[in-house]
Amino acid sequence: MKTKDLWAWVVMLIFTLSCSADYFAGRSRFTDAEIEDLLRQTYRYVSTYIYMSELVHGTGISTRGWNKLYKPKKIRDEREKIWLYPNDDALYLVGALDMRNHPVVISFPALSCDYASMRVFSFDSSMQVPLSSRHGHFAKDETVLFYSDRTKNMPKDDMPFIDHFVKVSGDFAIAVLIVVPDLMEKKSLPQSAKAVRKTELDLLPQYLEIDYREEKLPKFIKAKSFEEDLQKNYLQILQFTFNFLSFDENLSLDQSALDAAHKFGVVPKQSPYSRRIFKIKREQISKALEKIKTQQFIKFNGMTHQDMSKLYLPKENMTSELMLMQAICAPLSLPANEYLNIKIKTKDEQSMDGRFEYTLSMPTSSLPPAIGPWSFMSYHSESGKLVFSHDKKYSVGTNTGMQLDALGNLTIYLSGTKTASVPQANWLPLKAEDRDVEMVLRIYEPDLQAFENWNAPQIEKILKAPNNP
Repeated sequence: MKTKDLWAWVVMLIFTLSCSADYFAGRSRFTDAEIEDLLRQTYRYVSTYIYMSELVHGTGISTRGWNKLYKPKKIRDEREKIWLYPNDDALYLVGALDMRNHPVVISFPALSCDYASMRVFSFDSSMQVPLSSRHGHFAKDETVLFYSDRTKNMPKDDMPFIDHFVKVSGDFAIAVLIVVPDLMEKKSLPQSAKAVRKTELDLLPQYLEIDYREEKLPKFIKAKSFEEDLQKNYLQILQFTFNFLSFDENLSLDQSALDAAHKFGVVPKQSPYSRRIFKIKREQISKALEKIKTQQFIKFNGMTHQDMSKLYLPKENMTSELMLMQAICAPLSLPANEYLNIKIKTKDEQSMDGRFEYTLSMPTSSLPPAIGPWSFMSYHSESGKLVFSHDKKYSVGTNTGMQLDALGNLTIYLSGTKTASVPQANWLPLKAEDRDVEMVLRIYEPDLQAFENWNAPQIEKILKAPNNP
């Protein structure tokens, strides 16, 4: 072989091997813009997978496995590790559903409470609320059958013993029952907790007491920490979720996610460990995600209750941008007709500082418009955890306690110590070391029509020497 031909052959061989290595070993040559587009279209899948993994295999609120229930014994407090902005007035029951082989049946008991609803979501973060006290549910015992498009042993016969049928977008899903007892009535909480613990989860053949075969679980990608998995295992987790979801080719939300993922070698029905999946530099994901988060929080913090009504809906009613916003800013919440979570601003629009004292005043005509219970509570902005309270009272409101004055007005006090003139029910502690604290108004079953003419109150800092300097 001539020297010239030999060199040409060597160059071609090196080029071919380089291309093969790029494809099969997954060397990333993607631009920052391409990485950003991938995250915008698919972040909800990966983040929801990590949240679901924690609910199934984590600590605190955890089912400790699939097709199992976490049954609450008490209300959560400032030590809560799962929910961002946990509610101190609610009992959470969690069911982890594996519907690949058989439908799952959950039998809910009758409940006596101020509010209750059941939401269900899969890896694509699409939210459904099949049961709510707003529609008269939970007045009696009810059975709900959950299934997906791909459930193998879905019966064709009628099942009159089932009250509700819920089709979920994925084979794996989480169902969450939230129950808000009347905490002003001492017996309400233990009675509600006792009733909730009567909830039962069965595979359909279990429920019918017939023989069945359990299907082996696939190999899940272990989630060590939220940030590490987003950066290290992003495409592998995304691939895993795609393998257990149903996609609608006529739905632009689904198609845009599939198109974005395809550029990186992620396609349905492929191993998460396939060598066809490219690798992404962790610093590229971190950089793009930081930019996206900043943008989304600015938009989210400026949302009105009308804007909030567009979130947490089934995916056919959502856009990629709204899905991204809810996944980043307030994942796994409820739609506005069930629940509103409104940040209450200070007059100077700064976070509260525990070295100072604050008040929040509302005339009787300006109290929150709600059909169900409502309350104000304070959180640490960065962690989303409740501000510590020795007596475990974290909020002021209709079902956690408040005291109106003679004219029906409400004033809430936040300070390091409570003065004698301040009603105990209206005081929330704020220690000197508490920084970057914010207040949130939560409303179950809000009166959305009345919200059109309602203005949220503002928190006022008491201008005097700091507390506990």
